[in-house]
Amino acid sequence: MTAPALKERHTLSARNIERTIKRKSAGVYVLSSVVDGVASVRLVGRSDDDVGAHLKGCVGLYSQFAFVYASSPKNAYEMECEIYHSIKPPENNKHPARPRDAEWICPVCGQ
Repeated sequence: MTAPALKERHTLSARNIERTIKRKSAGVYVLSSVVDGVASVRLVGRSDDDVGAHLKGCVGLYSQFAFVYASSPKNAYEMECEIYHSIKPPENNKHPARPRDAEWICPVCGQ
């Protein structure tokens, strides 16, 4: 499988999140830090219900974000797994977790 295309990077601020994320939806995001003008992805994450709210909790911790909406929580999990395996962000020290009651399987490693 191929990792989903994320929308363009934006400066991580509450205002930019509100301007960019137009609907309450499941989604996947990457967070980047910028050092000496160079952005590097640090973390991939997801929300099963409101990607904008999750991102607002990260304001002040990272410099930039990119995201993609998901059609369902399962779709968000699968996209998060694909991005996690593709990018291997340094601040994700564990494989993406599924909800407790879900029996979903990672589309990349089968975990």
